[in-house]
Amino acid sequence: MQFQHIDNRQTGEFFLDNPQGQRIAEISYVWSGEQQVIANHT
Repeated sequence: MQFQHIDNRQTGEFFLDNPQGQRIAEISYVWSGEQQVIANHT
C-alpha cells in the first residue's frame, strides 16, 4: 500500500486504500491562497 494524492488547486486529499480498494485513511484540505492549505483532520 502507498499513499496517493489528488489536488485540483481548490481542494485535495492524501489517502490510503487497502488491497481491496477500500479507503482506510485520508486527510483532506482546501487551498487558502497560493501557498497555504487548511487541513481537515480528526
